Amino acid sequence: MAGIAVFVPNVSLWEAAKKMDLKQYSIASLECISTEEIIEKARKAEEEGADIIVARGKQAMLAKQAVHIPVVEIIMTGQELGLLASKAKELAKSERPVIALIGWSTMFGDTTYFSELYGIDWRFYALEKAEGAEDAVRLAVQEGAEVIIGGKTVMKEAQEQGMSAIFLESRGESLQIALNQAELMLHSMREERKHNAQFMAFMNNSFSGMAKIGTDGRIEEVNQVFATLVQKDEQACIGKYLIDIVKDLEMDAVMDVLSGKRENYSTMLLMHEASTVVSLNPINIGGNIEGAIFLGTRIKRSEKLEQDEIQRKYLKGYVARTQFDDLKKNFKSEKKVIEDGKLFALSSSPMLLAGENGTEIELVAQCIHNYSTRRENPYVSVSMNGLNDEEQMELLFGYYDRIRRERRSGVLLDANRGTIVIHSVDKMGLQVQYRLTQTLMNRSLVETEAKKIQPLNVRIIATSSKDLYQLMKDGKMRKDIYYMLVTMRLYIPPLRERREALNSLIDEYLSQYFEQYTQYYVLTDEAKNVMLSYPWNGNLTQLSCFCERLVLTAGKRTIRGPLVESLLEELYPEGRKVMSPDDKMQRNEVVDGKDNGELYQLETMMKKYKGNRARMAEAMGISTTTLWRRMKKYGLS
Repeated sequence: MAGIAVFVPNVSLWEAAKKMDLKQYSIASLECISTEEIIEKARKAEEEGADIIVARGKQAMLAKQAVHIPVVEIIMTGQELGLLASKAKELAKSERPVIALIGWSTMFGDTTYFSELYGIDWRFYALEKAEGAEDAVRLAVQEGAEVIIGGKTVMKEAQEQGMSAIFLESRGESLQIALNQAELMLHSMREERKHNAQFMAFMNNSFSGMAKIGTDGRIEEVNQVFATLVQKDEQACIGKYLIDIVKDLEMDAVMDVLSGKRENYSTMLLMHEASTVVSLNPINIGGNIEGAIFLGTRIKRSEKLEQDEIQRKYLKGYVARTQFDDLKKNFKSEKKVIEDGKLFALSSSPMLLAGENGTEIELVAQCIHNYSTRRENPYVSVSMNGLNDEEQMELLFGYYDRIRRERRSGVLLDANRGTIVIHSVDKMGLQVQYRLTQTLMNRSLVETEAKKIQPLNVRIIATSSKDLYQLMKDGKMRKDIYYMLVTMRLYIPPLRERREALNSLIDEYLSQYFEQYTQYYVLTDEAKNVMLSYPWNGNLTQLSCFCERLVLTAGKRTIRGPLVESLLEELYPEGRKVMSPDDKMQRNEVVDGKDNGELYQLETMMKKYKGNRARMAEAMGISTTTLWRRMKKYGLS
């Protein structure tokens, strides 16, 4: 019985309905019934598949309580009520009689101006419960009503009170309006069912996990793929908060999407050890957010190395240990660093981490690797600083060892299928830049000596504290590698711009060194404020070292502001230009034309390996040719 079930309370309304053109409506049944029958009839109509019920007055009220489908009420029009008002005035004996209308408030149209229009004292007594009709009649009589208009119960009580009464009789206009409303509602319901069916068909045939989210953040619908992603039964997800099922989602971001503050939210999550791209997009209907659609798609894992190869890489230290969760405290007010880092982890294209020395650049690089599909493969981190072009070439691309007569692989090949971080990319020579660009574009490594081409699948993360655009303008950086890197650029703010993080890190470092040296001090608020106001140009590196020095040399139970200020002045005096030879040695600065740090390393290696150049070169990670040049530079033999 799909369609509209119509119930009318009297024969006159039923006859009026029969005179109407009912073919234009999706009427499943039309019955004239008593109020005592309405509950049974309404439930039967619902069981037989009726979509909507049309009823009037008390019958409509009882039907609403009995069924779960919509009930459209027959509301008497102003014209119908006006005819009843005129009839009631004729029955009254006074010139301006009191006429009482008794019934449910939802039964009637607007009668605000009836007193003026019909020259009567029009009063309406609204029923709030089914048993209230008799009391309403008595109240109307007490207040001087001469004629009462109402349904059967009202008519019966009015007659017992000796009052003139008129039955609420409709001419059919009110029923026609109710049927029009019901037909529009039925059309909307069928369209919604159609769209829901299409949506569910789309969901159930999608290769991605999908869920419909309500405005309160609870899950309303899911497909089987979503249930598989979260490893729960479909029904177990319904009604639960999305952030309780997909636990690594940022709650603030989800609520921003549902409130309309954010157009969408996308990130990558590790869902049960599977890299999954997830997105949340609002359902915007006429400018109102009616919920959101969650979409989760598993990413195909990067080709995994053989187990013995993985073990070899780990033994060489090619592993990243830091996760994004470890850095949340460092970027409490700069959440975009974490969000963009997760998004960039989806890609295998080269990217740039920009920021000052001493910031979390290396740690963020590790996080990106560990959040990517390459996380089970090598993570290699190298620096271009202090190397000439030849040494950079050998480090990245490898070299032929003439003593051992074998080729030594470079770090690019060592990082194959994984990630390589190239620090201080601004120090890379132009020829090295060219070869690296060609290698990345061709996805292969050419071994010039053997004329051999090796397939290469590696993700490059470059870092720099310099202005690469200015270097490009000055001709020190090739345009191709510049645009390759800056298109996916992530800026790491210096510590002085992150006061909230600085506050947490001070506490963390001090606690770490208190524990390490079993020295426990109290840092006063004054001392803390001195540290918070200091610029920390060396960022985390400087802060960590300073905290260790402070703990070692404080000497007093309470660390006060003047102590912190004096130590900062002693260690990092502003504007010092002259450095001692010891400072220069520690910083590998050039003294008398010689790089003393490099010289010290060569002399140490010569003693350790008794002049064996092959073993020295292997330990230093350079070719024997480069070793020979360095030894010649310092007159060593």
